[in-house]
Amino acid sequence: MADRYERPSAHAIYERVVADGRSELNRSPIALTFSGITAGLFMGLTGLGVAGTQTMLSGEASEFIAMLFYPLGFIAVVIGRAQLFTENTLFPVVLVLESHHRLLVTLRLWAVVFAANVFGSLAFAVLVTETGALPTEVLRELVQLGATATAPPLLNVFTSAIVGGWLVALMSWLVSSASPTLGQIAVIWLMTFPVGMLHLAHCIASSGYILAATLAGAVSPGSYLSWLGVAAAGNILGGVVIVALLNYWQVNLGGKKRRRRRLRLAQNENQFRQINEEINRETKGEGSDGARFFVCECSDAECTTSIAMSGDEYSHIRQHPRHFAVIKGHQTPEIEPIVERYDTYLVVEKTGEAGVVASRGVSGNSDETDGPTDR
Repeated sequence: MADRYERPSAHAIYERVVADGRSELNRSPIALTFSGITAGLFMGLTGLGVAGTQTMLSGEASEFIAMLFYPLGFIAVVIGRAQLFTENTLFPVVLVLESHHRLLVTLRLWAVVFAANVFGSLAFAVLVTETGALPTEVLRELVQLGATATAPPLLNVFTSAIVGGWLVALMSWLVSSASPTLGQIAVIWLMTFPVGMLHLAHCIASSGYILAATLAGAVSPGSYLSWLGVAAAGNILGGVVIVALLNYWQVNLGGKKRRRRRLRLAQNENQFRQINEEINRETKGEGSDGARFFVCECSDAECTTSIAMSGDEYSHIRQHPRHFAVIKGHQTPEIEPIVERYDTYLVVEKTGEAGVVASRGVSGNSDETDGPTDR
Protein backbone atom coordinates (compact mmCIF):
# COMPACT_ATOMS: atom_id res chain seq x y z
CA MET A 1 0.00 0.00 0.00
CA ALA A 2 1.27 3.48 -0.85
CA ASP A 3 2.26 6.01 1.79
CA ARG A 4 2.11 9.51 0.32
CA TYR A 5 4.18 11.40 2.89
CA GLU A 6 7.81 11.24 3.94
CA ARG A 7 9.58 13.83 6.07
CA PRO A 8 11.61 15.85 3.55
CA SER A 9 15.27 16.68 3.96
CA ALA A 10 16.57 20.27 4.10
CA HIS A 11 17.64 19.87 0.48
CA ALA A 12 14.14 18.77 -0.55
CA ILE A 13 12.56 21.74 1.28
CA TYR A 14 15.04 24.03 -0.44
CA GLU A 15 14.10 22.67 -3.86
CA ARG A 16 10.42 23.32 -3.14
CA VAL A 17 11.21 26.86 -2.04
CA VAL A 18 13.19 27.42 -5.24
CA ALA A 19 10.31 26.09 -7.35
CA ASP A 20 7.82 28.37 -5.55
CA GLY A 21 10.14 31.36 -5.99
CA ARG A 22 10.51 30.73 -9.70
CA SER A 23 6.73 30.43 -10.03
CA GLU A 24 6.26 33.79 -8.27
CA LEU A 25 8.82 35.56 -10.45
CA ASN A 26 7.18 34.21 -13.61
CA ARG A 27 3.76 35.67 -12.78
CA SER A 28 2.66 38.79 -14.65
CA PRO A 29 2.47 42.14 -12.79
CA ILE A 30 -1.32 42.25 -13.16
CA ALA A 31 -1.69 38.75 -11.64
CA LEU A 32 0.66 39.73 -8.80
CA THR A 33 -1.35 42.91 -8.21
CA PHE A 34 -4.69 41.16 -7.82
CA SER A 35 -3.14 38.42 -5.72
CA GLY A 36 -1.49 41.04 -3.51
CA ILE A 37 -4.74 42.98 -3.06
CA THR A 38 -6.45 39.74 -2.07
CA ALA A 39 -3.72 39.07 0.50
CA GLY A 40 -4.09 42.57 1.97
CA LEU A 41 -7.83 42.04 2.38
CA PHE A 42 -7.34 38.57 3.89
CA MET A 43 -4.79 39.87 6.38
CA GLY A 44 -7.52 42.07 7.84
CA LEU A 45 -8.78 38.87 9.47
CA THR A 46 -5.89 39.09 11.96
CA GLY A 47 -7.22 42.27 13.55
CA LEU A 48 -10.85 41.32 13.01
CA GLY A 49 -10.46 38.01 14.83
CA VAL A 50 -8.65 39.62 17.76
CA ALA A 51 -11.00 42.61 18.08
CA GLY A 52 -14.14 40.51 17.76
CA THR A 53 -12.99 38.11 20.46
CA GLN A 54 -11.89 40.83 22.87
CA THR A 55 -15.35 42.42 22.84
CA MET A 56 -16.81 39.18 24.19
CA LEU A 57 -14.24 38.52 26.91
CA SER A 58 -13.02 40.16 30.08
CA GLY A 59 -10.37 39.38 32.65
CA GLU A 60 -6.63 38.80 32.58
CA ALA A 61 -6.76 35.96 30.06
CA SER A 62 -8.89 37.83 27.53
CA GLU A 63 -5.96 39.16 25.48
CA PHE A 64 -4.27 35.76 25.33
CA ILE A 65 -7.48 34.07 24.14
CA ALA A 66 -8.13 36.82 21.60
CA MET A 67 -4.62 36.45 20.17
CA LEU A 68 -5.35 32.80 19.43
CA PHE A 69 -7.29 34.17 16.45
CA TYR A 70 -4.47 36.41 15.21
CA PRO A 71 -3.19 33.76 12.71
CA LEU A 72 -6.51 33.74 10.79
CA GLY A 73 -5.27 36.16 8.15
CA PHE A 74 -2.02 34.24 7.61
CA ILE A 75 -3.89 30.96 7.28
CA ALA A 76 -6.24 32.44 4.67
CA VAL A 77 -3.37 33.97 2.69
CA VAL A 78 -0.98 31.01 2.72
CA ILE A 79 -3.54 28.26 2.14
CA GLY A 80 -5.25 30.45 -0.48
CA ARG A 81 -1.86 31.02 -2.20
CA ALA A 82 -2.19 34.81 -2.26
CA GLN A 83 0.92 37.00 -2.49
CA LEU A 84 2.09 38.31 0.89
CA PHE A 85 5.05 40.69 0.91
CA THR A 86 6.88 39.16 3.87
CA GLU A 87 6.66 35.66 2.39
CA ASN A 88 8.51 37.09 -0.58
CA THR A 89 11.55 37.75 1.61
CA LEU A 90 12.15 33.99 1.33
CA PHE A 91 11.10 32.44 -2.00
CA PRO A 92 12.45 34.86 -4.65
CA VAL A 93 15.41 35.86 -2.48
CA VAL A 94 16.68 32.29 -2.63
CA LEU A 95 16.59 32.55 -6.43
CA VAL A 96 18.57 35.80 -6.28
CA LEU A 97 21.21 33.97 -4.24
CA GLU A 98 21.20 31.23 -6.88
CA SER A 99 21.39 33.64 -9.81
CA HIS A 100 22.20 37.32 -9.23
CA HIS A 101 20.65 38.46 -12.51
CA ARG A 102 17.22 37.93 -10.93
CA LEU A 103 17.70 40.84 -8.53
CA LEU A 104 15.81 43.43 -10.60
CA VAL A 105 12.92 41.02 -11.18
CA THR A 106 12.74 40.37 -7.45
CA LEU A 107 12.72 44.08 -6.66
CA ARG A 108 9.85 44.53 -9.14
CA LEU A 109 7.99 41.70 -7.43
CA TRP A 110 8.52 43.30 -4.02
CA ALA A 111 7.31 46.70 -5.22
CA VAL A 112 4.17 45.34 -6.87
CA VAL A 113 3.21 43.00 -4.04
CA PHE A 114 3.95 45.53 -1.29
CA ALA A 115 1.85 48.24 -2.94
CA ALA A 116 -0.96 45.78 -3.63
CA ASN A 117 -0.90 44.46 -0.04
CA VAL A 118 -1.18 48.00 1.35
CA PHE A 119 -4.02 48.81 -1.06
CA GLY A 120 -5.82 45.63 0.02
CA SER A 121 -5.33 46.62 3.67
CA LEU A 122 -6.78 50.05 2.90
CA ALA A 123 -9.77 48.42 1.21
CA PHE A 124 -10.31 46.34 4.36
CA ALA A 125 -10.09 49.47 6.53
CA VAL A 126 -12.64 51.29 4.37
CA LEU A 127 -14.96 48.30 4.49
CA VAL A 128 -14.96 48.05 8.28
CA THR A 129 -15.00 51.77 9.12
CA GLU A 130 -17.15 53.38 6.43
CA THR A 131 -19.92 50.87 5.77
CA GLY A 132 -21.24 50.13 9.24
CA ALA A 133 -20.44 46.46 8.72
CA LEU A 134 -19.05 46.01 12.24
CA PRO A 135 -20.76 46.50 15.60
CA THR A 136 -19.58 49.69 17.28
CA GLU A 137 -17.75 47.87 20.09
CA VAL A 138 -15.82 45.68 17.64
CA LEU A 139 -14.79 48.69 15.56
CA ARG A 140 -13.69 50.45 18.75
CA GLU A 141 -11.44 47.50 19.66
CA LEU A 142 -10.04 47.41 16.11
CA VAL A 143 -9.18 51.11 16.21
CA GLN A 144 -7.55 50.63 19.62
CA LEU A 145 -5.38 47.86 18.17
CA GLY A 146 -4.17 50.27 15.50
CA ALA A 147 -3.43 53.05 17.97
CA THR A 148 -1.53 50.63 20.22
CA ALA A 149 0.56 49.29 17.31
CA THR A 150 1.87 52.76 16.37
CA ALA A 151 2.52 53.93 19.94
CA PRO A 152 6.06 52.47 20.50
CA PRO A 153 9.16 54.43 19.38
CA LEU A 154 10.23 53.68 15.80
CA LEU A 155 13.42 51.97 16.97
CA ASN A 156 11.31 49.49 18.95
CA VAL A 157 9.07 49.01 15.91
CA PHE A 158 12.15 48.23 13.80
CA THR A 159 13.61 45.65 16.19
CA SER A 160 10.26 43.95 16.74
CA ALA A 161 9.73 43.89 12.96
CA ILE A 162 13.01 42.00 12.56
CA VAL A 163 11.69 39.25 14.82
CA GLY A 164 8.28 39.37 13.13
CA GLY A 165 9.85 39.07 9.67
CA TRP A 166 11.98 36.17 10.88
CA LEU A 167 8.95 34.27 12.21
CA VAL A 168 6.84 34.81 9.08
CA ALA A 169 9.65 33.84 6.69
CA LEU A 170 10.42 30.82 8.88
CA MET A 171 6.74 29.91 8.70
CA SER A 172 6.99 29.97 4.89
CA TRP A 173 10.03 27.68 4.98
CA LEU A 174 8.34 25.22 7.33
CA VAL A 175 5.06 25.22 5.38
CA SER A 176 7.06 23.98 2.39
CA SER A 177 7.87 20.83 4.40
CA ALA A 178 4.44 20.31 6.00
CA SER A 179 1.81 17.86 4.81
CA PRO A 180 -1.24 19.52 3.27
CA THR A 181 -3.57 20.96 4.50
CA LEU A 182 -3.99 20.44 8.23
CA GLY A 183 -0.25 20.16 8.76
CA GLN A 184 0.28 23.49 7.01
CA ILE A 185 -2.44 25.18 9.07
CA ALA A 186 -0.80 23.92 12.27
CA VAL A 187 2.60 25.31 11.19
CA ILE A 188 1.09 28.67 10.21
CA TRP A 189 -0.75 28.97 13.51
CA LEU A 190 2.24 27.98 15.66
CA MET A 191 4.63 30.39 13.94
CA THR A 192 2.35 33.45 13.67
CA PHE A 193 0.59 33.28 17.04
CA PRO A 194 3.72 34.74 18.77
CA VAL A 195 3.69 37.63 16.28
CA GLY A 196 0.32 38.73 17.64
CA MET A 197 0.86 37.70 21.25
CA LEU A 198 4.12 39.65 21.52
CA HIS A 199 2.81 42.59 19.47
CA LEU A 200 5.60 42.21 16.92
CA ALA A 201 5.41 44.60 13.98
CA HIS A 202 4.27 43.11 10.68
CA CYS A 203 3.96 45.64 7.87
CA ILE A 204 0.86 44.05 6.31
CA ALA A 205 -0.89 42.17 9.12
CA SER A 206 -0.98 45.33 11.25
CA SER A 207 -1.78 47.68 8.37
CA GLY A 208 -5.45 46.70 8.26
CA TYR A 209 -6.23 47.87 11.78
CA ILE A 210 -3.76 50.78 11.75
CA LEU A 211 -5.43 52.12 8.60
CA ALA A 212 -8.80 51.61 10.28
CA ALA A 213 -7.50 53.73 13.17
CA THR A 214 -6.23 56.29 10.64
CA LEU A 215 -9.63 56.57 8.96
CA ALA A 216 -11.23 56.88 12.41
CA GLY A 217 -8.88 59.74 13.30
CA ALA A 218 -6.99 57.90 16.05
CA VAL A 219 -3.71 57.71 14.07
CA SER A 220 -2.33 60.38 11.72
CA PRO A 221 -1.45 59.44 8.12
CA GLY A 222 2.14 60.55 8.76
CA SER A 223 2.44 58.26 11.78
CA TYR A 224 1.17 55.33 9.72
CA LEU A 225 3.57 55.97 6.83
CA SER A 226 6.54 56.28 9.21
CA TRP A 227 5.51 53.09 10.97
CA LEU A 228 5.01 51.29 7.63
CA GLY A 229 8.47 52.15 6.31
CA VAL A 230 10.24 51.11 9.51
CA ALA A 231 8.20 47.92 9.90
CA ALA A 232 8.79 46.90 6.27
CA ALA A 233 12.54 47.45 6.63
CA GLY A 234 12.66 45.32 9.78
CA ASN A 235 10.54 42.57 8.22
CA ILE A 236 12.85 42.46 5.19
CA LEU A 237 15.95 42.25 7.38
CA GLY A 238 14.49 39.47 9.51
CA GLY A 239 13.22 37.45 6.57
CA VAL A 240 16.22 37.83 4.27
CA VAL A 241 19.12 37.59 6.72
CA ILE A 242 17.85 35.21 9.38
CA VAL A 243 15.84 32.81 7.20
CA ALA A 244 16.72 33.09 3.51
CA LEU A 245 20.49 33.48 3.90
CA LEU A 246 20.95 30.95 6.69
CA ASN A 247 18.87 28.28 4.97
CA TYR A 248 20.60 28.96 1.67
CA TRP A 249 24.00 28.51 3.29
CA GLN A 250 22.77 25.44 5.16
CA VAL A 251 21.97 23.72 1.88
CA ASN A 252 24.44 25.23 -0.58
CA LEU A 253 27.84 25.49 1.11
CA GLY A 254 29.99 23.42 -1.19
CA GLY A 255 27.15 23.68 -3.68
CA LYS A 256 29.04 23.12 -6.94
CA LYS A 257 30.56 19.89 -5.71
CA ARG A 258 27.19 18.73 -4.40
CA ARG A 259 25.47 19.57 -7.67
CA ARG A 260 28.00 17.57 -9.67
CA ARG A 261 27.34 14.61 -7.35
CA ARG A 262 23.56 14.97 -7.77
CA LEU A 263 23.88 15.02 -11.54
CA ARG A 264 26.10 11.95 -11.51
CA LEU A 265 23.64 10.06 -9.29
CA ALA A 266 20.71 11.09 -11.47
CA GLN A 267 22.54 9.89 -14.59
CA ASN A 268 23.13 6.50 -12.94
CA GLU A 269 19.41 6.21 -12.22
CA ASN A 270 18.49 7.13 -15.79
CA GLN A 271 20.65 4.28 -17.06
CA PHE A 272 18.73 1.80 -14.88
CA ARG A 273 15.44 3.24 -16.12
CA GLN A 274 16.52 2.68 -19.71
CA ILE A 275 17.23 -0.96 -18.86
CA ASN A 276 13.76 -1.29 -17.32
CA GLU A 277 12.16 0.24 -20.40
CA GLU A 278 13.81 -2.49 -22.47
CA ILE A 279 12.65 -5.17 -20.01
CA ASN A 280 9.12 -3.79 -20.17
CA ARG A 281 9.09 -3.87 -23.97
CA GLU A 282 10.41 -7.43 -24.10
CA THR A 283 7.91 -8.78 -21.52
CA LYS A 284 4.76 -6.98 -22.63
CA GLY A 285 3.30 -10.17 -24.02
CA GLU A 286 3.27 -11.73 -20.55
CA GLY A 287 0.19 -9.69 -19.48
CA SER A 288 -0.25 -6.80 -17.07
CA ASP A 289 -1.09 -8.77 -13.92
CA GLY A 290 1.81 -11.20 -13.68
CA ALA A 291 4.94 -10.22 -11.78
CA ARG A 292 7.96 -9.19 -13.80
CA PHE A 293 11.45 -8.49 -12.55
CA PHE A 294 12.84 -4.99 -13.05
CA VAL A 295 16.18 -3.63 -11.90
CA CYS A 296 16.36 -1.27 -8.93
CA GLU A 297 16.54 2.30 -10.28
CA CYS A 298 18.74 3.63 -7.48
CA SER A 299 21.83 5.81 -7.87
CA ASP A 300 24.34 3.03 -7.07
CA ALA A 301 25.92 2.13 -10.41
CA GLU A 302 26.93 -1.29 -8.98
CA CYS A 303 23.43 -2.26 -7.76
CA THR A 304 22.18 -5.61 -9.12
CA THR A 305 18.99 -5.97 -7.05
CA SER A 306 15.73 -6.84 -8.80
CA ILE A 307 12.21 -5.57 -8.02
CA ALA A 308 9.17 -7.77 -8.66
CA MET A 309 6.13 -5.80 -9.84
CA SER A 310 3.30 -6.14 -12.34
CA GLY A 311 3.21 -4.41 -15.67
CA ASP A 312 0.41 -2.17 -14.41
CA GLU A 313 2.51 -1.09 -11.40
CA TYR A 314 5.44 -0.28 -13.66
CA SER A 315 3.22 1.69 -16.04
CA HIS A 316 1.83 3.66 -13.07
CA ILE A 317 5.36 4.71 -12.07
CA ARG A 318 6.30 5.65 -15.64
CA GLN A 319 3.32 8.02 -15.91
CA HIS A 320 5.44 10.58 -14.05
CA PRO A 321 8.84 11.23 -15.71
CA ARG A 322 10.48 12.03 -12.35
CA HIS A 323 9.33 8.93 -10.46
CA PHE A 324 11.70 5.97 -9.98
CA ALA A 325 11.34 2.58 -8.27
CA VAL A 326 14.04 1.64 -5.73
CA ILE A 327 14.52 -1.04 -3.11
CA LYS A 328 13.94 0.11 0.47
CA GLY A 329 17.16 1.61 1.81
CA HIS A 330 18.48 2.43 -1.66
CA GLN A 331 16.98 5.93 -1.86
CA THR A 332 19.17 9.06 -1.82
CA PRO A 333 17.32 11.65 0.34
CA GLU A 334 19.26 14.64 -0.95
CA ILE A 335 17.83 14.28 -4.47
CA GLU A 336 14.69 12.13 -4.11
CA PRO A 337 11.96 12.36 -1.46
CA ILE A 338 9.81 9.23 -1.11
CA VAL A 339 6.32 9.70 -2.56
CA GLU A 340 4.94 6.13 -2.33
CA ARG A 341 5.73 3.03 -0.28
CA TYR A 342 4.99 -0.56 -1.26
CA ASP A 343 5.76 -3.90 0.35
CA THR A 344 8.97 -4.55 -1.56
CA TYR A 345 9.98 -1.20 -3.02
CA LEU A 346 9.66 2.60 -2.81
CA VAL A 347 8.73 5.19 -5.40
CA VAL A 348 10.91 8.31 -5.20
CA GLU A 349 10.64 11.61 -7.05
CA LYS A 350 13.66 13.42 -8.44
CA THR A 351 13.89 17.13 -7.58
CA GLY A 352 16.10 20.00 -8.69
CA GLU A 353 18.97 19.10 -11.04
CA ALA A 354 18.14 15.41 -10.72
CA GLY A 355 14.57 16.16 -11.82
CA VAL A 356 15.83 18.03 -14.88
CA VAL A 357 18.04 15.07 -15.81
CA ALA A 358 15.09 12.70 -15.36
CA SER A 359 12.90 14.82 -17.64
CA ARG A 360 15.62 14.92 -20.25
CA GLY A 361 15.90 11.16 -20.08
CA VAL A 362 12.23 10.82 -21.00
CA SER A 363 11.45 13.71 -23.30
CA GLY A 364 14.81 14.86 -24.54
CA ASN A 365 14.43 18.32 -23.02
CA SER A 366 14.30 19.74 -19.55
CA ASP A 367 11.57 21.38 -17.55
CA GLU A 368 13.34 24.55 -16.55
CA THR A 369 10.46 25.83 -14.47
CA ASP A 370 10.59 23.16 -11.81
CA GLY A 371 13.94 23.41 -10.17
CA PRO A 372 17.34 25.06 -10.45
CA THR A 373 19.76 23.92 -13.07
CA ASP A 374 23.48 23.53 -12.52
CA ARG A 375 25.23 26.84 -12.86
